[in-house]
Amino acid sequence: MDLKKFMVPYDCTVSRLLQKITPYKIGSTRHLFACALIGAASLVAAPATAGIQPSSSLQHQCSKAPKLIVTGASTKAEIVKNPPVGAKSALRAGGILGLTHFDRDTYTSVTWQKHSDASGSCIRIKSITVEIGNEAPAVWLAPAVTRHACLKRVVTAHEMQHVSHHADYEKKLKSTLKSNLKLLLSGKTYSYLPNGKNEVSNKERLERNAKLAVAKLHGPIARAAQRRDQSIDTPEQYAIELAKCGM
Repeated sequence: MDLKKFMVPYDCTVSRLLQKITPYKIGSTRHLFACALIGAASLVAAPATAGIQPSSSLQHQCSKAPKLIVTGASTKAEIVKNPPVGAKSALRAGGILGLTHFDRDTYTSVTWQKHSDASGSCIRIKSITVEIGNEAPAVWLAPAVTRHACLKRVVTAHEMQHVSHHADYEKKLKSTLKSNLKLLLSGKTYSYLPNGKNEVSNKERLERNAKLAVAKLHGPIARAAQRRDQSIDTPEQYAIELAKCGM
Protein backbone atom coordinates (compact mmCIF):
# COMPACT_ATOMS: atom_id res chain seq x y z
CA MET A 1 0.00 0.00 0.00
CA ASP A 2 1.36 3.40 -0.93
CA LEU A 3 1.02 5.30 2.36
CA LYS A 4 2.02 8.56 0.71
CA LYS A 5 -1.18 8.36 -1.28
CA PHE A 6 -3.20 8.55 1.92
CA MET A 7 -1.44 11.56 3.41
CA VAL A 8 -3.29 14.04 1.23
CA PRO A 9 -6.82 15.36 1.83
CA TYR A 10 -9.13 12.43 1.31
CA ASP A 11 -12.61 13.83 1.42
CA CYS A 12 -14.59 15.48 -1.31
CA THR A 13 -18.17 16.38 -0.47
CA VAL A 14 -20.23 16.75 -3.63
CA SER A 15 -23.07 19.20 -3.19
CA ARG A 16 -25.49 20.85 -5.57
CA LEU A 17 -25.10 24.00 -3.55
CA LEU A 18 -21.62 24.85 -4.84
CA GLN A 19 -20.29 25.52 -8.30
CA LYS A 20 -16.56 25.75 -7.84
CA ILE A 21 -14.17 22.82 -7.80
CA THR A 22 -11.31 22.75 -5.29
CA PRO A 23 -8.96 20.00 -4.09
CA TYR A 24 -11.25 19.42 -1.12
CA LYS A 25 -14.72 20.16 -2.43
CA ILE A 26 -16.62 19.57 -5.60
CA GLY A 27 -19.71 21.45 -6.61
CA SER A 28 -21.94 20.29 -9.39
CA THR A 29 -25.01 22.40 -9.32
CA ARG A 30 -26.96 25.15 -10.93
CA HIS A 31 -26.51 28.71 -9.81
CA LEU A 32 -30.23 29.32 -9.32
CA PHE A 33 -29.61 29.52 -5.57
CA ALA A 34 -27.14 32.42 -5.78
CA CYS A 35 -29.25 34.31 -8.29
CA ALA A 36 -32.34 33.86 -6.16
CA LEU A 37 -30.65 35.33 -3.14
CA ILE A 38 -29.73 38.45 -5.06
CA GLY A 39 -33.33 38.90 -6.11
CA ALA A 40 -34.91 38.02 -2.80
CA ALA A 41 -34.78 41.56 -1.51
CA SER A 42 -37.03 42.69 -4.36
CA LEU A 43 -40.13 40.82 -3.17
CA VAL A 44 -43.03 43.22 -3.63
CA ALA A 45 -46.77 42.94 -3.49
CA ALA A 46 -49.01 44.18 -6.24
CA PRO A 47 -51.26 47.13 -5.43
CA ALA A 48 -54.02 45.80 -3.19
CA THR A 49 -56.88 46.51 -5.54
CA ALA A 50 -55.10 47.16 -8.84
CA GLY A 51 -57.77 49.62 -9.95
CA ILE A 52 -60.86 47.74 -8.76
CA GLN A 53 -62.93 47.86 -5.58
CA PRO A 54 -63.28 44.25 -4.44
CA SER A 55 -66.10 43.27 -2.15
CA SER A 56 -65.25 42.27 1.40
CA SER A 57 -66.12 38.68 0.49
CA LEU A 58 -63.71 38.69 -2.45
CA GLN A 59 -60.99 40.28 -0.34
CA HIS A 60 -61.41 37.55 2.27
CA GLN A 61 -61.22 34.76 -0.28
CA CYS A 62 -58.26 36.20 -2.14
CA SER A 63 -56.11 37.02 0.87
CA LYS A 64 -56.21 33.55 2.44
CA ALA A 65 -52.72 32.26 3.18
CA PRO A 66 -51.64 29.37 0.94
CA LYS A 67 -51.35 25.87 2.32
CA LEU A 68 -47.67 25.05 2.84
CA ILE A 69 -46.32 21.57 2.13
CA VAL A 70 -42.65 20.87 2.92
CA THR A 71 -41.10 17.55 1.96
CA GLY A 72 -37.54 16.25 1.95
CA ALA A 73 -35.55 13.41 0.48
CA SER A 74 -34.43 10.67 2.84
CA THR A 75 -31.40 11.68 4.91
CA LYS A 76 -30.35 8.05 5.37
CA ALA A 77 -27.12 7.53 3.46
CA GLU A 78 -26.69 4.90 0.79
CA ILE A 79 -23.28 3.31 0.25
CA VAL A 80 -22.59 3.28 -3.49
CA LYS A 81 -20.00 1.48 -5.61
CA ASN A 82 -19.51 4.18 -8.22
CA PRO A 83 -18.23 7.71 -7.49
CA PRO A 84 -20.75 10.54 -7.90
CA VAL A 85 -21.17 12.22 -11.25
CA GLY A 86 -18.98 15.33 -11.33
CA ALA A 87 -16.19 13.83 -9.22
CA LYS A 88 -13.96 12.59 -12.04
CA SER A 89 -11.64 15.62 -12.10
CA ALA A 90 -10.96 15.35 -8.37
CA LEU A 91 -10.37 11.62 -8.62
CA ARG A 92 -7.86 12.14 -11.41
CA ALA A 93 -5.88 14.38 -9.05
CA GLY A 94 -5.51 11.41 -6.71
CA GLY A 95 -5.62 11.00 -2.96
CA ILE A 96 -9.40 10.89 -2.63
CA LEU A 97 -10.47 8.16 -0.23
CA GLY A 98 -14.12 9.06 0.28
CA LEU A 99 -16.89 11.09 -1.31
CA THR A 100 -20.29 12.15 -0.02
CA HIS A 101 -22.93 13.40 -2.43
CA PHE A 102 -26.10 15.20 -1.38
CA ASP A 103 -28.68 17.50 -2.91
CA ARG A 104 -29.10 20.87 -1.20
CA ASP A 105 -31.29 22.47 -3.82
CA THR A 106 -34.90 23.36 -3.10
CA TYR A 107 -37.69 22.75 -5.61
CA THR A 108 -40.73 24.99 -5.24
CA SER A 109 -44.08 24.58 -7.00
CA VAL A 110 -47.47 26.22 -6.56
CA THR A 111 -51.13 25.54 -7.27
CA TRP A 112 -53.70 28.20 -8.12
CA GLN A 113 -57.23 29.24 -7.27
CA LYS A 114 -59.34 31.91 -8.95
CA HIS A 115 -62.20 33.75 -7.24
CA SER A 116 -64.83 35.97 -8.84
CA ASP A 117 -67.96 37.87 -7.87
CA ALA A 118 -69.83 40.93 -9.14
CA SER A 119 -67.03 43.23 -7.93
CA GLY A 120 -64.27 41.52 -9.89
CA SER A 121 -61.88 38.59 -9.73
CA CYS A 122 -58.53 37.58 -8.35
CA ILE A 123 -55.92 34.87 -8.64
CA ARG A 124 -54.25 33.44 -5.55
CA ILE A 125 -51.67 30.81 -4.70
CA LYS A 126 -53.68 27.97 -3.17
CA SER A 127 -50.70 25.89 -2.05
CA ILE A 128 -46.92 26.03 -2.03
CA THR A 129 -44.90 22.82 -2.07
CA VAL A 130 -41.22 22.98 -1.21
CA GLU A 131 -39.18 19.86 -1.84
CA ILE A 132 -35.83 19.90 -0.02
CA GLY A 133 -33.57 17.90 -2.30
CA ASN A 134 -34.71 14.91 -4.31
CA GLU A 135 -31.86 12.48 -3.66
CA ALA A 136 -30.73 10.66 -0.52
CA PRO A 137 -27.08 11.17 0.49
CA ALA A 138 -24.68 8.77 -1.24
CA VAL A 139 -21.34 7.74 0.26
CA TRP A 140 -18.55 6.30 -1.89
CA LEU A 141 -15.32 4.77 -0.60
CA ALA A 142 -12.24 4.28 -2.77
CA PRO A 143 -11.54 0.58 -3.48
CA ALA A 144 -8.23 0.79 -1.57
CA VAL A 145 -10.13 1.93 1.52
CA THR A 146 -12.54 -0.99 1.48
CA ARG A 147 -9.58 -3.41 1.61
CA HIS A 148 -8.06 -1.76 4.71
CA ALA A 149 -10.16 -2.31 7.85
CA CYS A 150 -8.89 0.70 9.82
CA LEU A 151 -9.10 3.10 6.89
CA LYS A 152 -12.57 1.88 6.02
CA ARG A 153 -13.72 2.55 9.58
CA VAL A 154 -12.10 6.00 9.79
CA VAL A 155 -13.15 7.24 6.35
CA THR A 156 -16.70 5.93 6.75
CA ALA A 157 -17.00 7.73 10.10
CA HIS A 158 -15.80 10.95 8.48
CA GLU A 159 -18.29 10.70 5.64
CA MET A 160 -21.08 9.98 8.09
CA GLN A 161 -20.32 13.29 9.78
CA HIS A 162 -21.23 14.96 6.49
CA VAL A 163 -24.42 12.90 6.35
CA SER A 164 -25.25 14.06 9.89
CA HIS A 165 -24.63 17.69 8.89
CA HIS A 166 -27.00 17.23 5.96
CA ALA A 167 -29.73 15.75 8.18
CA ASP A 168 -29.40 18.73 10.56
CA TYR A 169 -29.60 21.11 7.58
CA GLU A 170 -32.81 19.51 6.30
CA LYS A 171 -34.42 19.50 9.75
CA LYS A 172 -33.54 23.17 10.31
CA LEU A 173 -34.78 24.22 6.87
CA LYS A 174 -38.10 22.40 7.30
CA SER A 175 -38.67 24.11 10.64
CA THR A 176 -37.72 27.55 9.29
CA LEU A 177 -39.96 27.27 6.24
CA LYS A 178 -42.95 26.17 8.32
CA SER A 179 -42.40 28.98 10.83
CA ASN A 180 -41.54 31.89 8.55
CA LEU A 181 -42.55 31.42 4.91
CA LYS A 182 -46.21 32.45 5.28
CA LEU A 183 -45.20 35.57 7.21
CA LEU A 184 -42.56 36.49 4.64
CA LEU A 185 -45.13 36.13 1.85
CA SER A 186 -47.96 37.95 3.62
CA GLY A 187 -49.85 40.03 1.04
CA LYS A 188 -47.71 38.70 -1.83
CA THR A 189 -49.60 35.57 -2.81
CA TYR A 190 -52.63 37.02 -4.60
CA SER A 191 -53.55 39.65 -7.15
CA TYR A 192 -56.78 41.24 -8.32
CA LEU A 193 -57.49 41.05 -12.03
CA PRO A 194 -59.02 44.18 -13.59
CA ASN A 195 -61.60 42.97 -16.12
CA GLY A 196 -60.25 39.45 -15.60
CA LYS A 197 -57.06 40.30 -17.53
CA ASN A 198 -53.32 39.80 -16.94
CA GLU A 199 -53.78 36.44 -15.28
CA VAL A 200 -50.64 34.89 -16.80
CA SER A 201 -48.31 37.74 -15.91
CA ASN A 202 -49.71 37.91 -12.38
CA LYS A 203 -49.21 34.19 -11.91
CA GLU A 204 -45.61 34.53 -13.02
CA ARG A 205 -44.99 37.35 -10.56
CA LEU A 206 -46.66 35.58 -7.64
CA GLU A 207 -44.81 32.34 -8.30
CA ARG A 208 -41.54 34.27 -8.48
CA ASN A 209 -42.37 35.84 -5.10
CA ALA A 210 -42.81 32.38 -3.59
CA LYS A 211 -39.55 31.03 -4.99
CA LEU A 212 -37.56 34.07 -3.92
CA ALA A 213 -38.97 33.86 -0.41
CA VAL A 214 -37.94 30.21 -0.17
CA ALA A 215 -34.45 31.10 -1.38
CA LYS A 216 -34.16 33.89 1.17
CA LEU A 217 -34.87 31.46 4.03
CA HIS A 218 -32.80 28.68 2.48
CA GLY A 219 -29.62 30.69 1.98
CA PRO A 220 -28.34 31.19 5.56
CA ILE A 221 -29.13 27.59 6.51
CA ALA A 222 -27.41 26.12 3.47
CA ARG A 223 -24.33 28.27 4.04
CA ALA A 224 -24.18 27.21 7.70
CA ALA A 225 -24.26 23.55 6.63
CA GLN A 226 -21.51 24.24 4.10
CA ARG A 227 -19.32 25.80 6.79
CA ARG A 228 -19.81 22.75 9.02
CA ASP A 229 -18.67 20.51 6.17
CA GLN A 230 -15.65 22.68 5.51
CA SER A 231 -14.67 22.64 9.19
CA ILE A 232 -13.93 18.91 9.03
CA ASP A 233 -12.39 18.96 5.55
CA THR A 234 -8.99 20.37 6.48
CA PRO A 235 -5.47 18.91 6.24
CA GLU A 236 -5.22 19.10 10.03
CA GLN A 237 -8.40 17.08 10.55
CA TYR A 238 -7.39 14.54 7.93
CA ALA A 239 -4.03 14.07 9.68
CA ILE A 240 -5.76 13.46 13.02
CA GLU A 241 -8.06 10.87 11.50
CA LEU A 242 -5.38 9.08 9.48
CA ALA A 243 -3.16 8.91 12.55
CA LYS A 244 -5.71 6.49 14.02
CA CYS A 245 -4.51 4.05 11.39
CA GLY A 246 -0.82 4.82 11.97
CA MET A 247 -0.50 6.97 8.85
